[in-house]
Amino acid sequence: MFLAILAGAYFATERAYAAHRVDDYQREILISSRLLRQYVHACDRQQYDNFMPFVAHSVTAYQRNVEKLPGAPFFFENEFVEQHYYFADKYESDLKSVKARIELCN
Repeated sequence: MFLAILAGAYFATERAYAAHRVDDYQREILISSRLLRQYVHACDRQQYDNFMPFVAHSVTAYQRNVEKLPGAPFFFENEFVEQHYYFADKYESDLKSVKARIELCN
């Protein structure tokens, strides 16, 4: 009985942590992308070159975490998962447009 309770508590903790981790990456991407866009808008190539790897890593890590959401072991609701899939695609698209825009500064 104790093991069942412990397993249930562990599952609930891991599920909450997975959702929290995905939400944290989303906030991180929103903030860092805004700063990156400002660097690109100002054609600040040095700041862009310094900051771009961080933003790209955040987007990739977010996508990896989103891929873990559907199905076992977490069984998140479809709406939650689909929303994060949408944002993962949006962030990837935004990153590509930022990369293209910095090339116009040269």
